[in-house]
Amino acid sequence: MSAAGTLGAPGPIELVADARAELGEGPVWDAHRGQLLWLGLSGGVLHFYDPGTGADRGVNLGRMLGSLVPDGLGGVIVAAAGGLFQLGDDGRLRQLLALEESLPGGVPNDSCCDPAGNLWVGITTVGEVAGAGSLYRVTPDLTATKVLSGLTVPNGIDWSPDGRTAYFADSPAYRIDAFQFDPASQSLGERSTFASFQPCGGAPDGLTVDAEGYVWVALWGVWSVRRYRPDGQLDLVVEVPVERVSSYGFGGAGLRNLYVTTASPGADADSRQAQPAAGGLFRYLAPAAGRPVRPFRLAEQGPPPANTGAPPRP
Repeated sequence: MSAAGTLGAPGPIELVADARAELGEGPVWDAHRGQLLWLGLSGGVLHFYDPGTGADRGVNLGRMLGSLVPDGLGGVIVAAAGGLFQLGDDGRLRQLLALEESLPGGVPNDSCCDPAGNLWVGITTVGEVAGAGSLYRVTPDLTATKVLSGLTVPNGIDWSPDGRTAYFADSPAYRIDAFQFDPASQSLGERSTFASFQPCGGAPDGLTVDAEGYVWVALWGVWSVRRYRPDGQLDLVVEVPVERVSSYGFGGAGLRNLYVTTASPGADADSRQAQPAAGGLFRYLAPAAGRPVRPFRLAEQGPPPANTGAPPRP
């Protein structure tokens, strides 16, 4: 199947930043900056990709990273080893909340805000200990509640456009679950399998719902990103020239560009030679638009400021 997939969406996938990251993850479009922010997890690097110039600038934050979300004011909230942090204008991380786990080595992984503005954060372990992971809901006043336990590598999570279905993937389970979601209580309800995969068919990693309610998932180990209809039927396959596809995010004009992160193939020389762009950032023109990333706005920050025409924070 070609990169254009079953729908014949325009244009092949293209490498836009040859970053050679060991594990690229968490791309988020920052509308304030007009840039894509993404992470080199194990290296602790926050990348700023500018599609206007093609420049990809990296800032080392000094710790293992998990994911990031905007704060609604031009700043960034980072889930990293030690909990949740706010990135300051000086490039330093200010700890907001420690997310404790019963086993040592717990680290945050993917995160996403629900329609009410709560941040949902998956916790895994450095050794990916089976059953040691959890999923937390963190409110804007930084109250953390463990919602799911017994997980291993909690990854992608997002909500349907009407906010009544939450999609979630624990990668080693080889499936995407759909939960009924109560917008009033912001709680998970009945659970069902939305899509399942064979171990040889890839492990679901990053996950996002587009403006049409279709679910996109990065499949680790099988060189592709896939789009599923709301009924769970496969709709589109986008081939990527890297085996370990980790995540993606929509950005650019009209949120039509799908930015895809990838990971190194490891120490195998033949695999590295076959995948020279591994660890790079890719871009693909999607057949549908994404949705703006919901910010995690801290209660201490108060309501959003009025639009005064002042430039965003750098």
